[in-house]
Amino acid sequence: MWFFGHITYIIIDGLTKNEERADIAVILGNKVNEDGTLSERLENA
Repeated sequence: MWFFGHITYIIIDGLTKNEERADIAVILGNKVNEDGTLSERLENA
């Protein structure tokens, strides 16, 4: 019951329109080089 309650909450929360803008974005699988520059794949994203 607890599991299905939380899954329902996550689905409803994810499907509702949210007018707030995000301050950051996370792009998984990409990296920043050791000197602080962006990797080629990250620059193209």
